[in-house]
Amino acid sequence: MIGQTISRYRIVEKLGGGGMGVVYKAEDTELGRFVALKFLPENVAQDPLALERFRREARAASALNHPNICTIYEIGKHDGHSFLVMEFLDGVTLKERISGSPMPTEDLLPLAIEIADALDAAHAAGIVHRDIKPANIFVTKRGSAKILDFGLAKVAPGSGSASEIAAANTATGVMEEQHLTNPGSTLGTVAYMSPEQALGKPLDARSDLFSFGVVLYEMMTGALPFRGDTSAAIFNAILNQEPAPPLRLNPNTPQELERIVNKALEKDRDLRYQSAADLRSDLKRLRRGSESGRASTAQAATPSSGTIPVAVSAAAPAAMAERSRLPIYAGLAAVLIVAAALAYRFLKPTAPTINPQNMTITRLTESGHVHDAAISPDGKLLAFMQHDAHQAAIWVKQIATGSQTRVIPPQEGDFFGLTFSPDGNYLYYGFRAEGQTQAAIYMVPSLGGEPRPVISNVMTGLGFSPDGQRVAFVREVPQRQVVVSDANDNNEKVVLDNAGLMKHAPPSWSPDASNVLLAQDAFTHQGLGLLLLQPLAGGKAREIPTKGQVQAATYLSDGGIVTLERAPQTQFRSQIFLRPDAEHALARRMEVGSRI
Repeated sequence: MIGQTISRYRIVEKLGGGGMGVVYKAEDTELGRFVALKFLPENVAQDPLALERFRREARAASALNHPNICTIYEIGKHDGHSFLVMEFLDGVTLKERISGSPMPTEDLLPLAIEIADALDAAHAAGIVHRDIKPANIFVTKRGSAKILDFGLAKVAPGSGSASEIAAANTATGVMEEQHLTNPGSTLGTVAYMSPEQALGKPLDARSDLFSFGVVLYEMMTGALPFRGDTSAAIFNAILNQEPAPPLRLNPNTPQELERIVNKALEKDRDLRYQSAADLRSDLKRLRRGSESGRASTAQAATPSSGTIPVAVSAAAPAAMAERSRLPIYAGLAAVLIVAAALAYRFLKPTAPTINPQNMTITRLTESGHVHDAAISPDGKLLAFMQHDAHQAAIWVKQIATGSQTRVIPPQEGDFFGLTFSPDGNYLYYGFRAEGQTQAAIYMVPSLGGEPRPVISNVMTGLGFSPDGQRVAFVREVPQRQVVVSDANDNNEKVVLDNAGLMKHAPPSWSPDASNVLLAQDAFTHQGLGLLLLQPLAGGKAREIPTKGQVQAATYLSDGGIVTLERAPQTQFRSQIFLRPDAEHALARRMEVGSRI
């Protein structure tokens, strides 16, 4: 049919086809706009039930007028075949947009609010869609949602003919056969059905809200809440099983969104949301709160045309109160130090005058329970440790896509010292099991796998040498020692014995690998802390007193040092300090306003 003109519509290309129609892109030669033409396939054109569903879509032309529902312009016939003329949508279906990965909250909420608003309009007209799913929701290139395919819709008794059915289907994908039911019994797509729909009971608007809850769950986690190998297994899950908590699958989302999803997925419809308007209101409140939080974060930094985005994660006070504070402080220190080092690295070559207060802080997690994080050497992966009640787990997130994987399941105990291997293929972390006095270093593939212990009896994570061939760490007992070994845990060498009040931050190697940098509490008349530059060839460590309590320290690639310190005169607010040259006095301060 490509190139043919039907009525005043010139067929341009085939967009796709499904069980209930073949859709073409066409040009309206009179109005000079693109439209979508939908024809029934030949094999179903003589099916009375299919024809009735097609007519239902056609009658939507005068049913609803809503910006988030696909509009039908007219119905026509060509060579005895009926066709619909519909609004042409440029973009992807929500199913393609999700594609098995969680959506960022800032993208999810606007779409969800628009979908809820469209459902509210349909329900107000007495229309129950009965087939809400990602394949029937379109996301335009401008980021707007459009509900499609009201071919299975149910019209409430008493509704006028102009309000019988809503819009048409411009989805281009074929619906999976294993997820479909036979028309005339339980209509819809099994994985998105409400319990009352699965049981064949009379439906009302609350059925759509359950299906929308399934869609929200999938947008939030990238997975379906009710799964199974067969339709019967999926039915059983819908009727009798509770889905996994969304925050367990994707902790990087607001807890309030989980509450909204759980309420939409109530099996008892009397306990479910009673209207799309109520659900929309909760989503709007959540969005307002999220935007207020981002605005507050943005105001913490002075706007500047030379701002550098730096990602920082922080621990929740509740989680900090529940667990040993030393590993948590070490984790916070490591993250803040990384942030400062990145800022210095990118600002120094191009900015003759550095004003580090002009920074943009970008939130990469939103759970409020993250206490340690590390970025892979190529900058593509974020690994973070997250507390949940009395347990902690390790997750890896792809920064560009937002998708994340739990690589270490929740365990009772203390995690610390998270770092990537120089090639980014492995994660190293320290772990002290609940009730144990000693901790060990473990390694696990960055994208998940079986962890294995590599070094025992440690109090810090690992610091990798510039060439990645050696590691340094602090051993816990019988007395604290600074140890250097090969990266494969061979040829251990103690370079500093009786190391004193060492902090829990890992040692940092100088660019020439001649010494390691350590942080130590001092409490002397010279200061509250010490930086120790310990030569790897042996000998006495060189001491640099600091005015604050040093929580962590790291070398920069040019030999400078960045420290995180807490000082009484700042009411123990943590500050990041930069020593461009470790041989000289403190020359510049970098404050990011972080409070611990």
